[in-house]
Amino acid sequence: MRILIIGTGVIGSTYAWQLSNAGYDVTVLVKEEAVDFFRKDGIQIEFVDKRYKKRITGKLIFRPALITIKEMTGEFDFILIPVQRQQIGKILVDIGDKVSKSTIVIFQNNWKCSEEIDELLSNKQYVYAFPHMVGGSRDGKTVKTIIFNEGNTRIGEKNNACIYSERINKLFEILERSGMRPKITENIEHWLITHYIQQSSGIGIFLKYGSPLNVVKSYKRLGELIEVGREGLQVCEKRGINARKISPIKFLYYPKWLIVLVLKMMFKDEDEKSMLGGHMKNGLEEMIVGYEEVLSEGKQRGLAMKKWESYHEFVKEAKKHIGYQQ
Repeated sequence: MRILIIGTGVIGSTYAWQLSNAGYDVTVLVKEEAVDFFRKDGIQIEFVDKRYKKRITGKLIFRPALITIKEMTGEFDFILIPVQRQQIGKILVDIGDKVSKSTIVIFQNNWKCSEEIDELLSNKQYVYAFPHMVGGSRDGKTVKTIIFNEGNTRIGEKNNACIYSERINKLFEILERSGMRPKITENIEHWLITHYIQQSSGIGIFLKYGSPLNVVKSYKRLGELIEVGREGLQVCEKRGINARKISPIKFLYYPKWLIVLVLKMMFKDEDEKSMLGGHMKNGLEEMIVGYEEVLSEGKQRGLAMKKWESYHEFVKEAKKHIGYQQ
């Protein structure tokens, strides 16, 4: 079983490492300008592994087979693409004529899903996945990853077609053997779209108060975060998605006082706080893209989006700071 993983970010490095440990033939695609470094020094990983009812930590140098796009030859059984939301289009264009027989795993948050992907791939060529048990950050050349005991690797077919298809069953087997807890998910596009709200709703309030940690330590600010998330879910409802039936996002419909208490308990965990801070540090551009996509569609569908709109100036300033242009 030959598997190609795109990129050396937290998710790509973690899954490449775990699949390789399970005995699979794993290759990692890296940028042309970075390949010499990784071939010399490997992928440096600092990890926290909480899967086995205890917290295991360590450091290692992972040395997978590496290729660049120019070096891609032959076919892979699966190609995992765990890139940020705004990067998926370019990646698919770059590899498109080299992977005609491979199953491509779109391994990311995505607001548009098949509406966008079908313009670049045959709908028979790809499936979806999401790493709902891994988080972390990159510090220079070091990947800092946390593998949580909660959550799963969500996997599923587009439009709920043939839920237990042969390729989904194969992907399930690979992930299960690697300890990455696959969960075959019905209506996975709806799951991904509602989860997109979970990611995108936080950026405005985090920027407003200076950091995610400044939000999670305050009962009042957590309440504000919940209200923003609920407003985002109204956009999903306009798209015909019943988020009240989708876990874990249905949690946002519970009484606000109860959600705040649960979030306060959750963020007593230093690893949860570290994951949130890492995503803000390394995923700021992706979060901004998500904020703008949801806000724009909400307005197009006739929603006022007053809460989302109230953070516009903070997001605008952050875009200027990082030099981001859509």
